[in-house]
Amino acid sequence: MKNHNVSEAMQQHVIKAREAALMLSNLDNSQKNQILHDLSETIRENSAEILTANAKDMDVANKMLQSGELTASACKRVSLNHMKIDQMAQNCVSVAALPNPAGKTVKATQLDKGLDLYCVSCPIGVILVIFESRPEVVVQISALALKSGNAVILKGGKEAQNSNRVLAALIRKTLVNRSW
Repeated sequence: MKNHNVSEAMQQHVIKAREAALMLSNLDNSQKNQILHDLSETIRENSAEILTANAKDMDVANKMLQSGELTASACKRVSLNHMKIDQMAQNCVSVAALPNPAGKTVKATQLDKGLDLYCVSCPIGVILVIFESRPEVVVQISALALKSGNAVILKGGKEAQNSNRVLAALIRKTLVNRSW
């Protein structure tokens, strides 16, 4: 079933995200935690590439600030530095330390003798998140989505597109490098 309002490329992204969601939902907690630790290392190892992309974004953001398209506070949120990159990496480790949200019995009710009803948490599947200005959101949302066994499609603002692309590519690289 095709929706002609959605580009063919976007449809392919959604199909790939759905396939990834099925794979991610079947990972056990130790696998998800290892990926998050690997992502933390990947972010730290590629800080120079992240900062180079962010410098391009800051040029764009400053031009948008001058033209009135962006506020000073939004322009500041685009900026990354070594401390923010280290915080992104640390956030991955922090998310790995969280308990596994999937497979938890949220509620149980006995409907009748021998007939129990359980409400068990499970991954949603594919989540779409639209955000602007803060490239570190790419890592934050991706880490939380991974921990919960979900795939995520991210749409960031044009003011941070270079940083967002590099960060998304590092996340994909980390996932691809895993032996499933």
